[in-house]
Amino acid sequence: MTVFFMDVRAFGKGYEGFHERVQRTGVIYRRGIPSEIFRRNGNLVVKGEDTLLGQPYEVEADVVVLACGLRPSKGLKEIATTLGLEVDQNGFMKELDPNDPVITSKPGVYLAGCCEAPKDIPDSVAEANGAAARALAVISRMHE
Repeated sequence: MTVFFMDVRAFGKGYEGFHERVQRTGVIYRRGIPSEIFRRNGNLVVKGEDTLLGQPYEVEADVVVLACGLRPSKGLKEIATTLGLEVDQNGFMKELDPNDPVITSKPGVYLAGCCEAPKDIPDSVAEANGAAARALAVISRMHE
């Protein structure tokens, strides 16, 4: 198996260890974006340039999975401005405290999921639960 990449981010708990383990099992990581995918004699061929070695490559493959990086939604900056929130250098909404990523500088406004940064599903669900709990706490204090 070969993984063609431009940037690898192993940001979650245990992800860096997983990344290292798969490389030890023979998964090849090649830096460079494939420029072409075509069929030759019934097989898929991935063509590109290895940017670390400065050499072109052609690799036959049984299956090709295309994936891309995650950018903020087009309207996210407008929403942030409307809510009076800051965005970070990448255009995602900025949390008030990195140790509590659902909190913003605006009381009653909470973050969850990919509005703050690329996230996996378990992290997004955990943050959504945290944001909902914070919102419920505010609502319950209003009705005391």
